[in-house]
Amino acid sequence: MLDECITKKCAHAIIEYLRLYKPPVEAHFLLDFVKEQGQLDVEWSTLLVPSNEWIVVTGDSGSSGPRIHAKGPPLHLILPQRGICGFYLTGKGLTQNTGEERARLIISKMPDIISKACRSRGGERYKVVQSAKGIIIKPWPLRHASPGDAVANSD
Repeated sequence: MLDECITKKCAHAIIEYLRLYKPPVEAHFLLDFVKEQGQLDVEWSTLLVPSNEWIVVTGDSGSSGPRIHAKGPPLHLILPQRGICGFYLTGKGLTQNTGEERARLIISKMPDIISKACRSRGGERYKVVQSAKGIIIKPWPLRHASPGDAVANSD
């Protein structure tokens, strides 16, 4: 699942690439999948069943604060709770590039994303960041806190 934080044109370019991937990978752009804009993360994420067969690639880096009260918990806390593996694009290089450049960068990392997701036990989080060494994917473990403490895990 490519969420709405990735532009529609970018998402469709990635989907076309995944159709060519061996074996082909089924992918969806969130707004095409749910057929309506404005659905909360906590709502649309319930549609991803069985959860072990889905991964989410998102430009939602997971800021929290006042947003928690207005829109529910952030995506980076919802997905692990549901057992869905998430890849979070972070940093200006990945979140502020043009659609074409962003699509190229994401497509270049899709084999690594798919490989990590296939080895996932479900609910793992990864940050996809641009560094001096290029685009890297690094684990983003949840910090353990008391149940319901969404702010404690908002790193």
